[in-house]
Amino acid sequence: MEKPEIVFLDEYTLGGADLSRLKASGNYTGYENTSREEVAERCRTAEIVITNKVVLDRETMRALPSLRLICVAATGMNNIDLEAAAELGIEVRNAAGYSTHSVAETTLGAAIALLRHSVYYDRYVKSGAYASSGRQFHFALPNHQLHGSRWGIVGLGAIGHEVARLAEAFGCEVRYTSTSGVAREERYPALSLAELLSWADVVSIHCPLNDRTRNLIGAPELEIMKRSAILINVARGGIVDEAALATALDRGSIAGAALDVFTQEPVAADNPLTHLAAQDRILLSPHNAWSPAEAVEVLVGCIERNITEYCNRQWSRPMELTPDARRQRVFDYLDAHGIRYTWYEHPEAPTIDIARQYWHDDGSKHCKNLFFRNHKGNRHYLVSFDCEQSLAIHDLEHRLRQGKLSFASEQRMERWLGLRPGSVSPFGLINDAEHHVHLFLDRNLERYDSYSFHPNDNRATVVITRDEFLRYLAAVGNSYEFIELY
Repeated sequence: MEKPEIVFLDEYTLGGADLSRLKASGNYTGYENTSREEVAERCRTAEIVITNKVVLDRETMRALPSLRLICVAATGMNNIDLEAAAELGIEVRNAAGYSTHSVAETTLGAAIALLRHSVYYDRYVKSGAYASSGRQFHFALPNHQLHGSRWGIVGLGAIGHEVARLAEAFGCEVRYTSTSGVAREERYPALSLAELLSWADVVSIHCPLNDRTRNLIGAPELEIMKRSAILINVARGGIVDEAALATALDRGSIAGAALDVFTQEPVAADNPLTHLAAQDRILLSPHNAWSPAEAVEVLVGCIERNITEYCNRQWSRPMELTPDARRQRVFDYLDAHGIRYTWYEHPEAPTIDIARQYWHDDGSKHCKNLFFRNHKGNRHYLVSFDCEQSLAIHDLEHRLRQGKLSFASEQRMERWLGLRPGSVSPFGLINDAEHHVHLFLDRNLERYDSYSFHPNDNRATVVITRDEFLRYLAAVGNSYEFIELY
């Protein structure tokens, strides 16, 4: 198979890292940086696009018919229209976990630098003021130790967990607040945001930027914090209201802040944080907490692995996705696992009403199937329910507790799952672990001893007992649960 066309839109963002592994992965073209207007032309024939900060929106992706994979050279994916990518069948992979240690170390370092006023005292010595002071000690700004502090974490993901571990090692008491709305059992106590802000001596932010977290920390939240507290944002600009933070620092509402990220990057010349009267209260860095050489090397490895895994799937994907080939694959799988079933062949039946003309009235419950993906396009769900019932997608979102759901497009189903649209019944879901599908089964179906489904592009009806069906799901490895759907 030919090597894929690969375009890296903003190589400069990796700081001169060795990209030889990426260049060897395909027919590679790299650009120092790319404006939004240049993307479509530069990626016109690309199958794989690598980007860190160059935005790929719906309009741009629709203009790239060859595009199959976007590799984000970072963890955050807010520069990609994930909804559009999923609808167009374009896979998006990020580089998760490469910067966990480096960002956590930056967070602890910033806390210590603020508590000890390291920048001020360094400047005091280098300016000659210490040499001319005639005194051995200088106490203009009071120092504080980290040990014994209360550390509040906003967003307990991988980086949040690592910060918690390090903070505990330094003798801090740790608590957290979740911005996702998901309650999990953690070793650290959970508080509401307001409770956390009023409790903590150090608040560090490690959540993604989304609709829930935009301007999460504004003037009202800063007013809740202790006057002795410090705030650290190493997550994303836009989570903290920078103007409100500047006001709070100049008024002494909080003791200090450290930011590695900004709403606009690079920062505007008139950003209020760069013009504080109390400059010693703030520590700023140009979004480089993630960038130690060791972390960047891991990042390049993540991108290479994402490309390799994509290529391996393309090379191993069955070239033949005809109804007959898929039917035989299902037959072979069922037979190999000793699962009993009855298969009725009939002409193509695009609707259940037509299919029922060929359906043997054997007492089985006819099932309707709806196939969904989540808004990121990285989770897939099949809902099987009584064909006599109807469901609306907004009801499903509420009942399935999965957030934003969308119907999977034909392109998505074929490119990502290797499925033809008509094959999407539970008997079209023989996939590898990476293409896992979770089934939500109508609890009403538990009242029936056998079920009827339409696999194989709706050219057949398969009848299977409930016990054999559940045995099949266990064998194929796709998880499932019965829930109330109506």
